[in-house]
Amino acid sequence: MRVTRPQAPAEPKPPPPRVKPGMNHTPSPHLHTAHQQLNIDIDHARRLASALSDAAHTLRPPVVISTVDAAAASARDFLSALERAVTAVDTRTIALRHYTQALATIAHATIDAYERTDEHLCTQLGSQLGGQLSGQLGTLDPPPATPAAAPPTPPPASDGEKATA
Repeated sequence: MRVTRPQAPAEPKPPPPRVKPGMNHTPSPHLHTAHQQLNIDIDHARRLASALSDAAHTLRPPVVISTVDAAAASARDFLSALERAVTAVDTRTIALRHYTQALATIAHATIDAYERTDEHLCTQLGSQLGGQLSGQLGTLDPPPATPAAAPPTPPPASDGEKATA
């Protein structure tokens, strides 16, 4: 007799990403803000990562060197692979620096845009509320300021009070 355990229902799989006709399966995402756009070329970044990985795999010193010529050839190959790896790292570092600078610029522009929008909306809301309340309460303007009253001056002292003071 065979005993089987009940299986939990399988979780639904997420739908595959929608791809427009004629579009690459790895489209470059676009970040938009006020008047700026940042294009991120994911395929180029992947190519750079592959080049770096390939260069890293070739950075293995030889196990056995039998002659001076073989050692020289091996050293040349090693230095060439090292140069390719350094170039790939430099290229990727420069690309990441530009990408990070662009993201920082977009972040600052987005924050500025939110602040301007917030100020604009607060101004509009204040003027709308002011118009609605003025019909009910008269006006929202504060009453005119009255000049500050001067402290009362004491009455002039008589001759008898001056002598005792």
